[in-house]
Amino acid sequence: EILAAEQTPESASWYQGTADAVRKQLFEIQASGAEYVLILAGDHLYRMDYGMLIESHVDQEADITVAALPVTAEDAPAMGLFLFDRDGQIVGFEEKPNRERLAALGGSVPPGGPFYSQTHHPEKPFIASMGIYVFSREVLLDLLQNTTVTDFGREIIPAAIESHRVKAYLHDGYWADVGTVESFYDANI
Repeated sequence: EILAAEQTPESASWYQGTADAVRKQLFEIQASGAEYVLILAGDHLYRMDYGMLIESHVDQEADITVAALPVTAEDAPAMGLFLFDRDGQIVGFEEKPNRERLAALGGSVPPGGPFYSQTHHPEKPFIASMGIYVFSREVLLDLLQNTTVTDFGREIIPAAIESHRVKAYLHDGYWADVGTVESFYDANI
């Protein structure tokens, strides 16, 4: 079910961020009885089989799954990057790191281990969030009802890495953020 932005008797203000938008729709999510909640941004262009994403979430026994893709060092400063350990577990998240930080990191996945061979692209050493999330419903309710933070990428996901099973789903295909007129134009060209 697609939930549109709305003002309600409980809140006359418009959405203050991605997490705030979902928080203001929690009654709809609870009423649906859905076991998993897929959260998408409206300013991205891509093709993805959401069934495979949710299947990965279930197979990995994740609390949260974030769709991710390899990116170049040139594109990385505009994105949220995951840091992985040798086993492929997410151990950190950096939102829009500067060039100096990227040079210090060198990449998202340390050399060695089975996950490195699956994700390593010499020209794309970083793994970035696509802003596409699957939450197990109870985890989502707990995270949003017990905080007032407003953004998934900057606040919810980085904090959840410490306390929940946050997994990545690697997307192997085209993706573009078309949230500006320039990026929308470039994607159309």
